[in-house]
Amino acid sequence: MFEYSVRQGPYWQIQEAKAMFSKVIRSAEHEPQIITVHGKESAVVLSMEEYRKLSSPKESLVSFMEGSPWSS
Repeated sequence: MFEYSVRQGPYWQIQEAKAMFSKVIRSAEHEPQIITVHGKESAVVLSMEEYRKLSSPKESLVSFMEGSPWSS
């Protein structure tokens, strides 16, 4: 039986993402891949590089305040 894929861009229905998981992972190296469940966005697969950018520590509040024009 032929099943038509309605995936457009980085969107994957969960059934399709499970069946083609390695392709989802490879595609995530170029752009985030969005997994949908019953048509609703449910999860995102990111490259490790993007994940590290998002999860890396940012400037601390103390450093920010020390560099503020209002600090003495």
